[in-house]
Amino acid sequence: MEEVEVALEGRLTVGEFVGPPNYQDVRRGDALERASLIELSQPICVANGGVERIRRVQLFSSRGSIGQRLETARGHRIRIRGEGFGAHTGHHHTPLVVDVRELEILGR
Repeated sequence: MEEVEVALEGRLTVGEFVGPPNYQDVRRGDALERASLIELSQPICVANGGVERIRRVQLFSSRGSIGQRLETARGHRIRIRGEGFGAHTGHHHTPLVVDVRELEILGR
C-alpha cells in the first residue's frame, strides 16, 4: 500500500470501536478497541477507492516515544507529520491512517 507524506493540525481525541473477532458488538464478546484520532477543523479529501471528505484521521506511531506522547496529548490541539496510508484492515477505523513521526502540542 502506498504511503504519502501527511501534515495535519487538530484536536487529539480517543475513539472507541468494536474489534475482533466479529467487529459487531462488544456485549457479544467482541473486543473494544481504542484509537487515537485527530479531529480536523476543516475536512480534507482523500482518495481511497473514491474521493471522500473526512474530518477524523486515525493516528499511531511506530516510534515508542511519539506513541507515549500521543497518550499524554489527548484533548490538546496538535500538529503532526508522518506517513499516511489508506485503511486496509479491521483495525483501521478511518479512511486515512497516519504513522506519526513528529508531534507538536499546540495547547488546549
